[in-house]
Amino acid sequence: MKTSQCFVAALLLVLPGMCVDKPVTFTLDNSVLLFSGAWRVEIISPRASDLIPLPEIPRGRSGPSALPSICQYGTVISSAYPISADDDRKWKVSIAVGIFSQSEKRWKTFGGYNQVHVTSLSPDCSRVAFIADEGAIHHESRAVFLLELGNGKITRLKEVEATWVSWSPDGKRLVIGTSEGNSPPKVELFDINSGEIRELASGSFPTWSPDGNWIAYVDRSGRKIRLIHPDATSDHSVTEVKASDENKFGFAPVWSPDGAKLLLNFYSGGNLDVRDVLLLDLVTGKSTRKSHNGDPVFGWMRLE
Repeated sequence: MKTSQCFVAALLLVLPGMCVDKPVTFTLDNSVLLFSGAWRVEIISPRASDLIPLPEIPRGRSGPSALPSICQYGTVISSAYPISADDDRKWKVSIAVGIFSQSEKRWKTFGGYNQVHVTSLSPDCSRVAFIADEGAIHHESRAVFLLELGNGKITRLKEVEATWVSWSPDGKRLVIGTSEGNSPPKVELFDINSGEIRELASGSFPTWSPDGNWIAYVDRSGRKIRLIHPDATSDHSVTEVKASDENKFGFAPVWSPDGAKLLLNFYSGGNLDVRDVLLLDLVTGKSTRKSHNGDPVFGWMRLE
């Protein structure tokens, strides 16, 4: 298992069990932010905070939750969590994709897998792309799936050792982070209609900008944030860690709604329990620490 893949797996297990008496978060003007940690999802704005706990796992069992996503309109949240005991699964539970409706204030579940790693809501909030492991414990495979929220249909798009997924603004393509064997982690573009996959860069945790012009990702060292056009041009670094070789960026960069800034989850000294969030202004290059030893951030929307 490659470093980035191990990092994702470790974080998936850490998040549900984090023991934080008072989670450290923050607000931004005219913004809604999505945080996740300690077996919960939290939406925070200057006006209010909304704690959305995941359902209780089956009694006597344990298992990971998926990294969450939020619709750009703030109406729907996606994640995943254990729904039933199943001794044939990796964690002895079946893990389903969960969709939380803000209007109905309840979760709905879809499918059942050995593990669901990350979910990503489409720009129009009608579909969820997710990465999951399926099959027998010792003969499982990982693939990218597509869930249609209107009818609950799940389509297996492609078997691939993926660790991250993000939508293009037009909803026609996905950018995925992959890590296979001893090869360096890759950023790849996946065309949903044709099934064509194309390598874009060496790195992990890619995410598409709101205007579609850029893809932000973490370089293979984990110490640089880079931007690249979807046509593979203008690949360049916008910030890097200089304090220590043990400091790493974790999870995907989170774009501001106007595409001018990034929120960056940062892990100090190789310790997954020391989590900071940095705000990077892409125009000035200035970086500001917004929280220390708090919850990771996964979404940024404009406050209506």
